[in-house]
Amino acid sequence: MTGVSPTRRRSRQRGDRGAVLVEIVMIVPVLLIISLGVFDIGLGWKASLTVTNAVRAGARVGSNLGRDGNADKSALAAVAASLGTIPASEIDTVVIYRASSASGDVPAGCLTTGVRSAGGSASLQCNVYTGAEVLAAATSTDFTNNCSTSRDRFWCPSLRANSQALAAGPDYLGVYVRINHATKTRMFGSTMVVKDRSVMRLEPNAGNP
Repeated sequence: MTGVSPTRRRSRQRGDRGAVLVEIVMIVPVLLIISLGVFDIGLGWKASLTVTNAVRAGARVGSNLGRDGNADKSALAAVAASLGTIPASEIDTVVIYRASSASGDVPAGCLTTGVRSAGGSASLQCNVYTGAEVLAAATSTDFTNNCSTSRDRFWCPSLRANSQALAAGPDYLGVYVRINHATKTRMFGSTMVVKDRSVMRLEPNAGNP
């Protein structure tokens, strides 16, 4: 019977260890990339849930206040409270707009650079707010209930339809929020855009004097 010499056996063992080391070197970076990706996706998912809660809170408050002069101001305060875990620097845009239906998207024109700079559009019936305005809404003095000069003049609360007697019924109020979520690992870029909207019908006679 022919045996394997000790020298050959040691050589084979070293070869096996070398192969295992090569496999580890190849697999570990892949596992690390997957782990980092899962970490960032998880944080992005958390931010998405936060934004979803924020738009619902804002739409609910705006719907309940209807034509009240503080409708936008209070809706923005509700959005800010719900976005509490989101850094102020990440809040990009909040739009309060007249939706065409219960599933109406924010008008594309309301997200253009010009309309955003102006603060809204009367023709599109939307008020567009910056992150700074959202966070300062609770104490802001820019909401004066004046449809000519108030910050929410582009879709003035007092001009919103809240009568159930109208053929079309009360208006649909939409709240759109967009944030630029900063990623931690930068595996998928430095930021992740997270956006959502919620639409609710104004409560009948809500906000009437």
